[in-house]
Amino acid sequence: MLILRFELLLFMIAAPALLILLPTRALFIPVLWLSSALILWHFKSRLIRWKEIWRWECINVNELIRILVRFIPITIVVTSATQVLRPELILTFYRQHFQLWLMVMFLYPILSVIPQELICRGFMYEKYKNAVGGTVGWIVASAFLFGTAHIFLGNIVAPLLSFFGGILFANTYARTRSLALVTFEHALYGDMIFTVGLGQYFYHGASRAM
Repeated sequence: MLILRFELLLFMIAAPALLILLPTRALFIPVLWLSSALILWHFKSRLIRWKEIWRWECINVNELIRILVRFIPITIVVTSATQVLRPELILTFYRQHFQLWLMVMFLYPILSVIPQELICRGFMYEKYKNAVGGTVGWIVASAFLFGTAHIFLGNIVAPLLSFFGGILFANTYARTRSLALVTFEHALYGDMIFTVGLGQYFYHGASRAM
């Protein structure tokens, strides 16, 4: 157990450090998918089938309602805070670059969300769930990694929002063990962030806005 905890600590330090050291942010997606390929190989070596972690059946009416019940008020809070603190950003991406916005709405979940959830939820749960003192400890560890992995974007907004989002996503995964459901939830919040106008803090070519 001690070795596993040490391994987890190294993983949580090395993963964000690797992203920070990338020569260009354009490599973020390739690194994500390379890491995901290694994780899928790990699952295969452990005889863990994809459907055991994907679990389409968890995307049902009850779970979707549960997600929407907290998504709607959070969206209202995020939109209101943006309107007060950064009014010039409200809906700018949607209004000024509609075709690109539409592309992001479809491609972001596929290119970015799936590998992120595979790493921060699927892999971390399967590998380290017993090394962090139960479900609550695992949720915090998963959210911490998810937040610190966004430090490479060079602003404080992305890591903070990602940490709090990571709490929500890790809670969903711990409850359902469904990568499909948590990917949907993550995509929902991500698309909301881009639509509201906070996407500049998250896309890889953004300036280092504080």
